[in-house]
Amino acid sequence: MAKISEIFYIVQGHQITDEEIYTSIGEYPIYTGNNDIKGYWDKTIVNEKMLPCLSYPTKAFAGNISIHTNLFDANNTAILYLKEKYKDEVELEWFKYILPAFFLDKMTSKEGVSYLNKDIVQDIDIKIPSKEIQKAQIDLLKIIEKKEEVVRKDISILEKLLNKHILFKEDLENEKILISEILSYISRNDSLSEEGIYKMYPRSKETTKVLSGSTEDVAYGEIDSNLDDIHYLKDRQCLHIVTRGKAGKLTFINKGNYATNTNAFLLYIKKDKWSKLNIKNEYEEEIFLKFLKIYLQPIFYSVSSNSDVSVFPLTDIMKKLYIPKFKYNEEYIKITKLIDEVENKEKNLNAILREIENVKIKMLIY
Repeated sequence: MAKISEIFYIVQGHQITDEEIYTSIGEYPIYTGNNDIKGYWDKTIVNEKMLPCLSYPTKAFAGNISIHTNLFDANNTAILYLKEKYKDEVELEWFKYILPAFFLDKMTSKEGVSYLNKDIVQDIDIKIPSKEIQKAQIDLLKIIEKKEEVVRKDISILEKLLNKHILFKEDLENEKILISEILSYISRNDSLSEEGIYKMYPRSKETTKVLSGSTEDVAYGEIDSNLDDIHYLKDRQCLHIVTRGKAGKLTFINKGNYATNTNAFLLYIKKDKWSKLNIKNEYEEEIFLKFLKIYLQPIFYSVSSNSDVSVFPLTDIMKKLYIPKFKYNEEYIKITKLIDEVENKEKNLNAILREIENVKIKMLIY
């Protein structure tokens, strides 16, 4: 085992302002963030003897490593260059693949750390295999990386498709209704933290699932269904709304008893509006909810990106958002089925992506 400070010299990058770049003419690129070029000027953070070297962002894009063979400067980006002792013992490219997992682990394991500072990096221990093993792993990881890139591109295409605003014939009609005429919502429960759920562990047969603000594993825990001061949705299907992080993200939730923590809301159809919406049973309600999810998703994302508040502004939307007078019809079944198929493909691709990440991690553990 060897610490990174034994293998590399560490050079912290600096903050370079747009004004400094504008007033300095030069040919050397300034790399920042995800190895993007911020501009050019006449200074460098490295000299010829330090090349080739690695760079990594110290703030955003943590875990991204780049190799540099030419002179450059760095904005909020640090540099690693090999000490003489290790130049013949290691392949620099091997560190490009192995370091991201170590960096992300160290940042997430230190509470409140959002800056990949020198103190964190220099104390990381790494077991270095022989050069033959390093080269073999590099070859395999390059193949995996190409597969990963294809999967990411496919996911990006599907995400863009799912987030497009679809124009329906009802959009062209003049008559609109306030969204609150047909939908109601269940508020967040600030008391349902992990500790809160533990204290409210179900003691009766009737339980309520607590849903989080996650976009993947929505279920967060269970509580008793007969507690005071908790906002519930009982025996209904609904739309789950993320309020922080990927704010505005909608997910259809099957029939059940639900409450949410501080990071989610629940939208549901008012039962006394079924006839107005041409809904006769729960199956048709499910289709209508899924159809609404398709229609509302790009709108909710747009509202979130333009909002000044830190929480998805659902109460404002309920008061101000007008939508066409949709009524359930058989066409909605075809539309929702098609989108379900696209979403399932996206889920499968994300599962493949997670498995690829697991394979990469396992390859680098000894």
